Amino acid sequence: MNSLPIYGTYYLNRLIERLVPRPMFFADRFFPTAVQSTREEVYFDEAPGVKAGIAPFVHPLNEAPMIRSQGYRTKSFKPAYIKEKTDLTPDRGFTRLAGEDFGGDLSPMQRLEILLSRDIKRLQDRWMNRIELMAAEVVKTGMLTIKGDGLDAVLDFERDKSLGIKLSGEKSWANKAFPMRSWIQKRQANMARLNLRQRRPKTMIMHESSYDLFIACDEVQRMLPDYIRGADLRLLQTPSLQSFDSLVYKGNFGNVDIFVYDAVSDDGKPYIDENQVLLCCDGVDGVRFFGAIHDLDANLIPQKTFLKSWTIEDPSQRLVMLQSAPLLATFDPNTAELITVA
Repeated sequence: MNSLPIYGTYYLNRLIERLVPRPMFFADRFFPTAVQSTREEVYFDEAPGVKAGIAPFVHPLNEAPMIRSQGYRTKSFKPAYIKEKTDLTPDRGFTRLAGEDFGGDLSPMQRLEILLSRDIKRLQDRWMNRIELMAAEVVKTGMLTIKGDGLDAVLDFERDKSLGIKLSGEKSWANKAFPMRSWIQKRQANMARLNLRQRRPKTMIMHESSYDLFIACDEVQRMLPDYIRGADLRLLQTPSLQSFDSLVYKGNFGNVDIFVYDAVSDDGKPYIDENQVLLCCDGVDGVRFFGAIHDLDANLIPQKTFLKSWTIEDPSQRLVMLQSAPLLATFDPNTAELITVA
């Protein structure tokens, strides 16, 4: 029984809504739209991307030819399920908090209220870390791996096999004579040919090691102004990107903006590995889907996250659990590719 309002379901879910989340680069930039569903599965319609064609010449006295519908297909996926809980035990209330006056000036219940907020913030941060990892994988690979306790699946959004190449030897960026400009133009043309709206990628996000190879390229050096040749090419970030400390705008090469991204996830792995480059369009038509919560206390109301709390009598403790059923999907997987450049 939730006798205290601060432990009630309503209060807990309003609390997590008021917490200020930290920004997520891949999820915020490439998956800005969120869709919630009361169903266990999520559905989305996918148009085939067939070109419109060209209107024919017809004699004015002849019947006009019929344009047939191109149709679409509906895909359904069962979202991954996230479920994690923390425990509030009485002994935590008797321990002085970090920053509290020596000897303690808070009551045990006051400490537990503070610890409750911290626990919920930690649950939220861990959930956001998972969302960001899912977003990064979809953008980089066109696939999503869902693997955990009782789950083992790979969702393939069917990115074209010509995207995501690996360069090596003399045909890699390690060769200072590499034809950088023509190579980028060919990759742009290939991606524009494959994606639904013929968009050309205009952004390259790379590891610091990839940038070192890029800036050392003879062709890139010749195109730099004399007064900065051999120096660090750096321009000011736009205000919308300044919240990501790990994202550094280095300038542009032709019509491509160059970024270095050295962020590391909480599991210690970089989002962009050494000698890798993410070539991408402005967007990937990404959507964050959230399926139904498998909990009677949720009343089948769709939510990004659902928090609940309950007590165990012996030994006395209160558990707080977060649940979510997320699925990040791209409607156009051919708008990005992760390239190994050396």
